[in-house]
Amino acid sequence: MNAWTFFRRARIILLSFLVMSCLAWTTLLTVFLVHEWSYFSHFQRVVIISLLSLYGFTAILLYLMVVVHFRLWWDMARMFTLLIIHAGGSVAFTLYNPSFPCRGFSTETVCRELVHVIFIGCWAFCGIILCFVVALGIMAFLPRPVESLSGKGETELPPSPARSKREVSLTNSALHPFILLTPGRDYSITTNPQRSSFLRLMHLSWQTEIPKRLVLSDHLLCGRAFRPKIILQGSLPAFFPDLVEPTRLILILFVIPHPHPHPSIHRRQ
Repeated sequence: MNAWTFFRRARIILLSFLVMSCLAWTTLLTVFLVHEWSYFSHFQRVVIISLLSLYGFTAILLYLMVVVHFRLWWDMARMFTLLIIHAGGSVAFTLYNPSFPCRGFSTETVCRELVHVIFIGCWAFCGIILCFVVALGIMAFLPRPVESLSGKGETELPPSPARSKREVSLTNSALHPFILLTPGRDYSITTNPQRSSFLRLMHLSWQTEIPKRLVLSDHLLCGRAFRPKIILQGSLPAFFPDLVEPTRLILILFVIPHPHPHPSIHRRQ
């Protein structure tokens, strides 16, 4: 299991735990507010209601972060914003903590224990968010696996044969109707396996259930050796990290051989 796979799974578990924690703190704050409402001052009511709204909003936001597609920098921006807001709420609760009345409960001990639990929970929540932001910053410096059109990482695709070099033959019959080569010519691309992620996805698409409507780039395909003419119709999201609804895409790529092709591309006579 690579670092990114482990991080994605740990992220889902952590966000789910934070959602449950937000619901728990929301329940405790609601109980505290209901019992002490008539004894609270105006500012104390504002602090408790603000914390109650903040944890409810955070629970919804974290749930959406679990179900939507993961974006590293968007996650970092959201969590950093939540860290600042929750830190401010925790500071406000800490300042008003000694002055909170405890008259609505059966005993003052129960009330103080509840306030103490809320106090610890607020700062513990901030600490967990801080650790998550640091983890996101560390993951930003790690190389991310190339994702296929099916949403799977490169490491989860079927393994290719272990060879030092790979040759992918591009013919009219193999790539029709997406690539039209010059009639009567056959091109083969020999590339280093470590730099052939895109070609690997293209090659595997003819043998697996990966959608065959791949977005081909002249840079990814063969460097400067070909000059492409691209005609697009329909909706084309960014290829990395994901391409949705590939069936809506019509791509015709006319490949014209360059007078000085790249050494890795050989024309077969």
